[in-house]
Amino acid sequence: MIYVRSRRSIVTLGASSLFCALVFTLLAAGATQLLYKDLLNRLEAASPGSKLAFVKEFQRTGQPAFAAAPRDSPRDCEGCGMPAFGTLCAYCRLVDEVGRKIAARAGAPA
Repeated sequence: MIYVRSRRSIVTLGASSLFCALVFTLLAAGATQLLYKDLLNRLEAASPGSKLAFVKEFQRTGQPAFAAAPRDSPRDCEGCGMPAFGTLCAYCRLVDEVGRKIAARAGAPA
């Protein structure tokens, strides 16, 4: 569930990762979806409180759909043994990706 303390501060407690990603993609600084961020900022400028209303309404209507989604239990990462929802944890996937990119730039096979 997400608890909204103010228009600029959101505290997450047990929220689904996808829901958090959506909220922070739309509201966070440095968001990759700059078009949506700009749209929400313009809406907020024209109608103060609209971002908060958006989050609260999405929480009210969207949270049950995310809560009903089946969740797998984490397994052990094959690389480091930390919890992972795939064969590798996010850290090991990132290290592998960086290693492949460095090898590709150097012209060596990955």
